[in-house]
Amino acid sequence: MSLVTSSVSELLAPKSKPPKSRDIASKEEFLQLLVMQLKHQDPLNPMEASNFSAQLAQFSSLEQLLNINSTLTKSQNGNVLLAQAISNSLTANLIGKSIKSAGDTINHISGKGEKINFTLENDAEDVIIEIRDINGLVIEKIAKNKLKKGENWVEWDGKDLNGLPTSSGYYIINIIAKDYLKNDVGVIKYITGKVDAVRFVDGKAYLLVNGSEIDISNVSEVFE
Repeated sequence: MSLVTSSVSELLAPKSKPPKSRDIASKEEFLQLLVMQLKHQDPLNPMEASNFSAQLAQFSSLEQLLNINSTLTKSQNGNVLLAQAISNSLTANLIGKSIKSAGDTINHISGKGEKINFTLENDAEDVIIEIRDINGLVIEKIAKNKLKKGENWVEWDGKDLNGLPTSSGYYIINIIAKDYLKNDVGVIKYITGKVDAVRFVDGKAYLLVNGSEIDISNVSEVFE
């Protein structure tokens, strides 16, 4: 029976396809291979001291690299948690302040008017602001002409096409803008309101504004 005299690097070399789960041996597996090599070496031709020292150095380097990787991973996770805690703490300070956020849904209270904010990407010759119910039915239209590029706003009196007060609930704003050549003009719609509360869902912050939840990442402006 032939004796095993392979080096650690040979023992680690894949004989067929590498494992799919991971490609790097753990330090425990590395040490087991080294002990196995010593156990099965030829007594008449033992491992040279230089080779043994080199393989011990390989094991030491592997252990150090694994420890460094573990430390870096813990540090990164700690930084993420710290940043998240700071962000959550700062977000709580928004309660009671007014914000401006990208969005197209308003929580209307019957009898009240609503300010509809939007930004035009270019000058617009004709602009139609549609107020739709949650089923998509148009209940009111507001027409504007010759609006300039940039921030604009219109006031909705809270009434429908027949001049009757609309009921309380959620309404969707749709805006159609055309330039003088009847080409579409890009529109960004905004909602404004006071932050009543902050909710945290899976580590992400949502602001409760006018009865609606707003993703903190959509907030473009905070003001008193």
